[in-house]
Amino acid sequence: MPKLRHLSMSGNLLTNVGLDAILEGCLLLESLYLQNCFHLDLSGSLEKRCRDQIKDLTLPTVIDENCDDEDNDSFYLDSPIENEA
Repeated sequence: MPKLRHLSMSGNLLTNVGLDAILEGCLLLESLYLQNCFHLDLSGSLEKRCRDQIKDLTLPTVIDENCDDEDNDSFYLDSPIENEA
C-alpha cells in the first residue's frame, strides 16, 4: 500500500514486525491510529521512528497495574492477554 496516507487500527494483534512493515511499505503515511494495539513494544527505537515518520500519531494507551494513584492518567499493561490454562 505505497500510497496509503491514513491508517486506523484499534484492538488489533499488530506486532513490532507488522508495524515495521507498515512503516517500510507506506512511506506517504501521514496519520496512524493504533489505540488498544497492546502487542506492540515501543520501548526501543520503533516509537521514535513512528514519531519521526508520522505526523498524526496515536499510540496504545499504557496501563500501570501497580499504580496506586487513582488520579494518574498514565498506564502500563504487563500482559494484554492472560494465559489461558
